[in-house]
Amino acid sequence: MKVLSLVLSAFVYTVVSDGLSISRRGASADGLDGVRNLVKRKIPSHADSFIFEKANGTGDAFTISDIKKRAIKVQCTTISACSRGLYTYLTQYGGVDISWTGSNLHLIPSPLPQVGKSLKGESIVPYRYHFNTVTFSYTTAFYHFDQWSDLLDWMALKGTNLPLSWVGYEYILLQVFREKQKQAYGDVSHIYTLDQYNENEPFSGDLDYLRNISSNTFNSLRAADPKAIWMAQGWLFFSDSAFWNLDRISAYLGGVTDPDGMIILDLYSEAQPQWQRTQSYFGKTWIWCELHDYGGNQGFEGNLINVTAAPIAALSSPGSSMKGIGLTMEGQEGNDIDYDILLDQAWSSTPIDIPSYIASWVARRYVVKNLPSEAKQAWAVLGATVYNNSDTNSQATVKSILELAPAISGLTGQGGHHPTKIFYDTNSSIVPALNLLLQASNKNPLLLNSPEFAHDVVDLGRQLLANRFVDVYNILITIYNSPNSTSPDITSASKPLLTILSDLDDLLYTNKDFLLSTWIKQARDWAQSPKNATYAAYLEYNARNQITLWGPTGQINDYASKQWAGLVGTYYLPRWQLFTTYLADIKKNGTAYNATAISGQMLKFGGEWDLRIWGQGKGEGWDTKGSTWKVLGDVVKKYA
Repeated sequence: MKVLSLVLSAFVYTVVSDGLSISRRGASADGLDGVRNLVKRKIPSHADSFIFEKANGTGDAFTISDIKKRAIKVQCTTISACSRGLYTYLTQYGGVDISWTGSNLHLIPSPLPQVGKSLKGESIVPYRYHFNTVTFSYTTAFYHFDQWSDLLDWMALKGTNLPLSWVGYEYILLQVFREKQKQAYGDVSHIYTLDQYNENEPFSGDLDYLRNISSNTFNSLRAADPKAIWMAQGWLFFSDSAFWNLDRISAYLGGVTDPDGMIILDLYSEAQPQWQRTQSYFGKTWIWCELHDYGGNQGFEGNLINVTAAPIAALSSPGSSMKGIGLTMEGQEGNDIDYDILLDQAWSSTPIDIPSYIASWVARRYVVKNLPSEAKQAWAVLGATVYNNSDTNSQATVKSILELAPAISGLTGQGGHHPTKIFYDTNSSIVPALNLLLQASNKNPLLLNSPEFAHDVVDLGRQLLANRFVDVYNILITIYNSPNSTSPDITSASKPLLTILSDLDDLLYTNKDFLLSTWIKQARDWAQSPKNATYAAYLEYNARNQITLWGPTGQINDYASKQWAGLVGTYYLPRWQLFTTYLADIKKNGTAYNATAISGQMLKFGGEWDLRIWGQGKGEGWDTKGSTWKVLGDVVKKYA
């Protein structure tokens, strides 16, 4: 798959590693029309207020300066540097920002703030990578034009220049393969992603065999494109480390004799880096990547110290062949600050100062005059706790047990890729952060009008309820395991669990970013016509199945679970009701717990749920309902 320049319909996103533009009808000679059109889309009131010019130089660098009539000039050596220079101005001088859930760039002051002394910026690495192969399923499976437009703008502004492009690639496959691809896109980046042994082993571990496999593969790429660069995930060296010893890795990578002919994505650098044990991938170019999120899980988690210091340490290590920084999360649209700071680190030769970064990030996220200090204090608390995870047994977004198939053991305290262990103290992290944000909104009610602020308080409320669920679950299991407990005891201990789930569903329903109906609608919309009811139902089944059973019979059950309104109320709540009723019944009847029997009941329920049509069930709506501030106030009183 070729990593293509970002081209979408009539406008061009020229986010490419070499800074070359695409020769397209209507494009300017300097290739910067993509950046100019970005300004028109995101800041239409200042469409003529920014001047972009190409400048001579190496690498990705920009200079921002003032010119007459309150305009801002951005000079850049590459197109990616130009869009990043624009982003630097917007955030550092305009006090506005863009995120996965929205943009407040249009709120930049008018007239535009002046720069004063010219500001220069330069990337410390030539590659800024974005996407995991599976993000195209866990997040963007049902994206429409506007969503792709927003995401491409986000990537351009953040300075990414090596984005995986499955969507554009697959479109070209519908036509003639190589000829049409080259005709449509030209030799823009010459970079092709190809993973031969991702979670499967080679036929043989013989060193010559492995060397010949990679050599022949690379030679075939070069036969089609003399400048081809093979990009591959390094995940296999971690996930199957028993097979991939150093000799085999060396032989496999050694089949590519051109030192610049290969790029390795060190996919899980923040937790399980492989570049050290492979001696910087034996000299091959590699990219420091943050994986962090599996299946689009939503739990608060991160290590801001690690993602700022570790890439710099890797870049400066003896013999380092690192040439990039990137994001490889399986699902996105959560934990924005963790990903933002890593992409920003690609433009700083020293580790970013975290406290000052958090303060400026919060200010431009909420964009209100006289931002109360409590808002920054709230995120400072989160930065020192949930985004300061040094627990090596919990190395990814924390998954709530309320999303997992109920059981009497094995749910809490888990590590690995889907950790359920809560590594921080809720009462000294989530609770004070949420209270501080609410105090900030009391001091400045303008915060209530900020979509990002509303998103964040709902997200924190969601995490609070998810963590409290663990507490009441532990109480239930303790009572169940007591030889003196009765069926009424189980019923009584179950009520707090079910109440939390109901309260969580109510809270999530107040914000558009947490709706199951949005996911289902996106899927069904691909049917394009009400006449295609069967196809729409098929798409809805796939959307439902991915976030629940993820396979016909729960092959990777709950892997991509979500805390969404509607999913909590119609799936998790009934599933826990089924479980708690079962516990009460076996206590009453004096029978033993049968894990196979209760699991079978849940799989049956899951299969039936996946086949439903949203909107046909009681209370199943497509829009938000309730007041965030009223529901959240009740949640805080009850659980904080």
